[in-house]
Amino acid sequence: MISGLKSALKVLYGEIFNFKIPLKIRIYRIIARSNLSKIFEKYYVASRQNEKLETFENDYIVINEDLSTKELLQDGITLNLNLKSKIVEDVINFIQDKDFRFNRDKNRTIKFSERNNYKDLYILNYMNPHLNSKIINKVLLNQKLVSVVKNYLKVNPILEWSQIYWSLPLKDKGENTSITKNNEFGFHYDIDGFKFLKVFFYLTDVTKDDGPHVFVKNSKEKTLYKALNRRINDQEVKNKFNDNKIIITGKKGVGFLEDTSFYHKGTAPIHERGVLMCLYNISKW
Repeated sequence: MISGLKSALKVLYGEIFNFKIPLKIRIYRIIARSNLSKIFEKYYVASRQNEKLETFENDYIVINEDLSTKELLQDGITLNLNLKSKIVEDVINFIQDKDFRFNRDKNRTIKFSERNNYKDLYILNYMNPHLNSKIINKVLLNQKLVSVVKNYLKVNPILEWSQIYWSLPLKDKGENTSITKNNEFGFHYDIDGFKFLKVFFYLTDVTKDDGPHVFVKNSKEKTLYKALNRRINDQEVKNKFNDNKIIITGKKGVGFLEDTSFYHKGTAPIHERGVLMCLYNISKW
């Protein structure tokens, strides 16, 4: 009882009193945590006529449309995507001289190529690369990819934003791998809309030691517990979801489409990990 009350107060404080976010969005975020979100989702799907995205026919991505749609509707995730190696190389070449945010700090940036010069750096991110790279734009607006997204969202999707983020091993004074102080790699679910979908492409090889993405199946339902607990620990995943995890590893170019309103996390890497990501939404808040 006391634990539940603390969780509720934490949610109210975090969502309602976060004055850095506009009031409307704060209210929407609370709704999106609950089953009320289903009503808003149905309203937007039934009433909105989003402009159809301009898509591109290209062979940048290998994707099975039917299988991917089936798996998404069933599990909230599909692993049937692959970005061709030449395209991965082009993306890596594109970012070499770009300014990335240092540990997500909007006010501090460094060149990607200088990332190994900093001991306290654990993550870099570069927002909306598709606006500056024709290749990335054509990847994220690949005709088959957008078709699968539309099949899941039930409406013409909006490409809301994209980013490239790059995780690096954080070392302590003894050069041992250290953990970040801000729960960077803990299980959580996202609140990016009433219904949305994200695509991820690995830009580096990712083994179990390279910060693989982890997805929790059967964690979609908007229970009261989930409404109050956007972040949970590994033991809670084991207790509440029978440790029903998918750990995603593979060579650079491996891709997956995921509904990140399910619980998921990135893990702390021992080696560098790069990811291209994009958010598709049914509406902008």
